Amino acid sequence: MALIAPFLLLYSILFKNSNLSPKVRDLQLLSKLSTHTLSTLPPSDIYPPPNHWIYESEEIRALWEYHLKHGKQPDARLKRHPLRLLNESKLKLDIAGDESAIIQDQATGEIVAMVYRNFMPGQYHSILEWINATILTEEQQEIGYLESSIFALFWNMARKLIHGDISKDIEEFLETGIARMDNKGKQKANNTYTIQHEQEIYEFNQGELAPPVGFFASNYSRAIHKETAPHKYSLFWTTERSLEANQGGNFFISDYGIRIRGAENTLVAWQTRMFHGTSLARLDSIESYTGKGQVGLSIVSPNRLPKIWEQYMNEGIDEEELKRELEEGEEEWE
Repeated sequence: MALIAPFLLLYSILFKNSNLSPKVRDLQLLSKLSTHTLSTLPPSDIYPPPNHWIYESEEIRALWEYHLKHGKQPDARLKRHPLRLLNESKLKLDIAGDESAIIQDQATGEIVAMVYRNFMPGQYHSILEWINATILTEEQQEIGYLESSIFALFWNMARKLIHGDISKDIEEFLETGIARMDNKGKQKANNTYTIQHEQEIYEFNQGELAPPVGFFASNYSRAIHKETAPHKYSLFWTTERSLEANQGGNFFISDYGIRIRGAENTLVAWQTRMFHGTSLARLDSIESYTGKGQVGLSIVSPNRLPKIWEQYMNEGIDEEELKRELEEGEEEWE
């Protein structure tokens, strides 16, 4: 186990702002971010348009077009969507890869999205390397102690940094009593999770376990879509990106015509119910599930989760059926 002094330093930096009031945290946060105010677009002007795969160069189209039109789908029930070349002149806001920002609705002042670059402090880059190695080896596996520890780290860093309106929304969902990501109950009693930094293992029981559902992903893209969820905001953290700026893999919020350019070590919070998606990327091949591209994790919940959890708690379904119900509903919210 690591020495006490490095542990305390690590804790103070990763979980900064822990002792500040939400109001003071928000004021400090806003002083560091550029602020943009936008009006929601009329349904006919939403851009990029819903139910389209977005590509940003002809090279990217050539890589993906045949596969998306004719290739095997992970779920035969899913509809195929056409491809569309991005017209940058139709965007209302383009967040640069080095810009941290908060975006608010013109009429209501409500937060539409938040972008925070360099989320993990630079001196702890080895933690990012540990996370990336875990994602690339464990992406297809069930969530266990190691994976839930990474999500706990993500959640505890995020909830003390993101705007209070965003953290409050997710925390109110958790206050309903739904289970946390606790390695099938094994972490529930003491909230313990571990972090690896420079070959040392640090054990924490400060903070909270993560919300119940999260995803690891490498080279993820998705057509423009929206979904309902039991909390308004969702989060993702791009932990690695080796794509060039012109090689796609960017995030869009179509209701406001926003592009958020992909960058390593970036946290994004957004309203899940809005049309959004991630553009196709210029990978080495369509089989490049690892390697050049981008890697990350997200905290996002299916709308049906509270009802399924209630059935489980009332013994209406067993654990295997709970798992099956969630897997069958992935097309709604993945």
